[in-house]
Amino acid sequence: MGELAGSGAEFADNLGTIALDNAFDAMMVTDAELDEPGPRILYVNAAFTRLTGYAAEEVLGKTPRILQGPKTDRGALDLVRQGLVAGEPVASSGINYRKDGGEFHVQWRIEPVRDDSGEITFFVSTQRDVTERMNVERMKGETVASVSHEMRGPLTGILGALDLIKRQPDQLSESIKHLVEIADLSCQRLLRLVETMLDVQKLAAGPMQVDLVAVDLVPLVAQTLALHRGYSEELEVEIFTEVPMTQAWVLGDEDRLIQVVTNLLSNAVKFSSSGSQVRVALRRADGKLILEVSDAGPGIPESFLPYLFERFACGPSSNTTRHRGIGLGLAITRDIVELLGGELSYVTEEGVGTAFTVALAEQVSSVTGLA
Repeated sequence: MGELAGSGAEFADNLGTIALDNAFDAMMVTDAELDEPGPRILYVNAAFTRLTGYAAEEVLGKTPRILQGPKTDRGALDLVRQGLVAGEPVASSGINYRKDGGEFHVQWRIEPVRDDSGEITFFVSTQRDVTERMNVERMKGETVASVSHEMRGPLTGILGALDLIKRQPDQLSESIKHLVEIADLSCQRLLRLVETMLDVQKLAAGPMQVDLVAVDLVPLVAQTLALHRGYSEELEVEIFTEVPMTQAWVLGDEDRLIQVVTNLLSNAVKFSSSGSQVRVALRRADGKLILEVSDAGPGIPESFLPYLFERFACGPSSNTTRHRGIGLGLAITRDIVELLGGELSYVTEEGVGTAFTVALAEQVSSVTGLA
């Protein structure tokens, strides 16, 4: 059984100590004092002792800092404190430490408890050990990265061979040309998937590194559109462009920007019905260059919006393979845009369509560099 200290007993009387003590997750109740030295622990359950090695009498009256150590993410704790000061429930994750010094990955959620007058009197923290899951995810990521590296070489070789074949059109029948085009498009898609998986592994290892240079978005967008013509024609979707300027310079990374446009455009085409149109527009507004990719597809269900930019998050299943994906494109796109100092936003309406917008600071470029 856990133990109660001071006014923690009042809380437990209201909530039921039996339910708390027999909960699967570690539970902690603290007072609502957020100023230094911080909230005091009033109650912990048996699962807390199993998780941390601390008996209740060893932590009562102390602060949750007893679980912190060298790898504790101070930035995450600052965000948690901001949420609690605002009186909001907060959820986060990080590394905590057991009594014996061993570290473990934990997910926690903290809920404020208010009295009849609306004043916060307690905080209830639910903590779950996710160390094993994190280790599995790490091993899975390493396996995916290894396989992706091994696949990239053969795929590049196949694409090179197909390119050589395509350069000899006079020696190919129309039916063979068509088969070569299909093979080429399929290899390009598979190579993009491999590159995406490698990007996920890079992101897991830490922030991506980029070399920022002057990049003209006008030819970059045109190049990306050209690469998608075959895909859009296969799905019978027309790509319509609105690029009124001849130059549009930003400070960025060309390969990463191509990846951003590719992810947004391929999503728009994939979710468009046959015979519909995808619009790609580039405009200026308030010193920024605005790239917008919009479709007339089904829109994003409201229930899925909270998970839109999460890795491996896929929307509602479809009866066709057309909509299937692995849920990485938008997550990576957001990371890249933010890395380049830009903003990614969207507007969607079910049954009407979706528009994604990328805003990047415009730069004045010259032959010698940026001015």
